[in-house]
Amino acid sequence: MLLTDTKIRNAKPRKKTYRLSDGGGLSLRVHPNGSKYWQFRYRFAGRERGPLSLGKYPEVRLEEAREKRQEARKLLREDIDPSLEKKKRKLIAEQEFREDFEGFAREWIEFKERHVTRQHARKTLLRLQKHIFPLLGRRPIASIEPLDVLAAIRKVEENGSTDLSRRLMQICGAIFRYAVQTGRLMHSPTVSLAGALAPHRVRHYPTLEARDLPGFLAAFENLGCSVLNKFALRFLLLTGVRTGEMRHARWEEID
Repeated sequence: MLLTDTKIRNAKPRKKTYRLSDGGGLSLRVHPNGSKYWQFRYRFAGRERGPLSLGKYPEVRLEEAREKRQEARKLLREDIDPSLEKKKRKLIAEQEFREDFEGFAREWIEFKERHVTRQHARKTLLRLQKHIFPLLGRRPIASIEPLDVLAAIRKVEENGSTDLSRRLMQICGAIFRYAVQTGRLMHSPTVSLAGALAPHRVRHYPTLEARDLPGFLAAFENLGCSVLNKFALRFLLLTGVRTGEMRHARWEEID
């Protein structure tokens, strides 16, 4: 016979612990001191397992206990042991609140260094140190909500740096995904933030027509900069290389 709230409330303690069954493996254990606890008994891989504790009555009401039973039965249909899943979730939750966002971020950067250049990894870390760590770095990663991430990145966006803000969102998303993929976070808060940032509009630098070059070069020669800078500009005009390639070029690369 199924349990009712009235039957549960009226269940009096006895000299020994006894059970009131609700069917489907769910029962309420009534202890001699009057405390009442929900349990779920089940079989897994052909063996009796559990019982799985579902909480104390009345903190966990009858309907909630039945919902928890259904969740456990769903796991069993997927060949997952509910007791082991509960322990796993507890360990993940404890670990999440021991580790802060900055710790995960630095671990992720170390992982990424195997696949990107050291310069790229350093640039990513500098961006986090400047814009994200001051607001989120010391927060336990599991305590960070979507609006927390959005608020930190919108500070960058409000300064007109829409390209940087979008890159920061990508970086944060990758860090949270890494935490999920390594089994230390259940969900990424950035998943729900798709489309939350202003679009980045590319602004191209103005170009010089061929007819404008003589006047530009004459003005540049009269500019009070170093001779080295003047040589550098001439080198760029002759070769068309990027400024980074020019600055880091080696003599053996020059024909």
